[in-house]
Amino acid sequence: MARNVSGSGWVDMGTLKAGCQLLIPNPNLDALEELWGYVITNLEDRDITDEALKKKEFLRCFAKWSTLKETIAEISHSLPSKAWVEVDTSSTDPDDFTCRPFFDAIRDKILGNDWARIYDLKRDKYVMLPDATGFSKLVTLMETHNRRLRGTMYHRSNEVLQTLIMQKLPDKFRADLRDCKVSENLPYADWKTACKDVEERRPPTLSTTAYGPKRADSRLDKPMNASNNTAPGPPNSSAFQISETTPRTKKIADQT
Repeated sequence: MARNVSGSGWVDMGTLKAGCQLLIPNPNLDALEELWGYVITNLEDRDITDEALKKKEFLRCFAKWSTLKETIAEISHSLPSKAWVEVDTSSTDPDDFTCRPFFDAIRDKILGNDWARIYDLKRDKYVMLPDATGFSKLVTLMETHNRRLRGTMYHRSNEVLQTLIMQKLPDKFRADLRDCKVSENLPYADWKTACKDVEERRPPTLSTTAYGPKRADSRLDKPMNASNNTAPGPPNSSAFQISETTPRTKKIADQT
């Protein structure tokens, strides 16, 4: 396989002639999500649409590590019956889905059944940063977090997600929203747009008391081991920073 390693070094992204490959033996949630994103792009580049072939290609990604192959083999009898994705019929995006039964089964087996509860705790650590796009970054962080929990009991509706974001807004920005008559009763998409308009007109100013970030839980920074239920962690960067994406990886991020 031609070397085409992802920015994190977790995944060989593959080429038009070859699939992706996982490059680490003990992937955490971030690595598995990154793998899924690159696999989707690789399958599209190679015009692979058959569901059975998609599954075969995804399983090939773990070929480098015997421990992972053995772990997945324990549920191999149930994988053929798992759908590749379940499409979200309420969305206007044909590529949107409510869950990924095939991927979800493999993820749960590798990370442990308690991964979603542990990962959900990270939400408490997210705050709005004191910069010109602090609200936008917080929304992106919260939405990405929520998307990763699709298909679990910890996934939130847009209405609940809106409430959770509101609870994290500093007093100064809340006052700006009230002054600009942004109603909290707006539908989530409209409310988010209105808040971003206010953010653009009145960029947040530095105030450590209003915006000071909380300290992230160090337990969530460690890779996941297939033999235990240690919490999956974020990439080796601040949990409050949004990584830049290339044109190729931006498409991937939108699907995860």
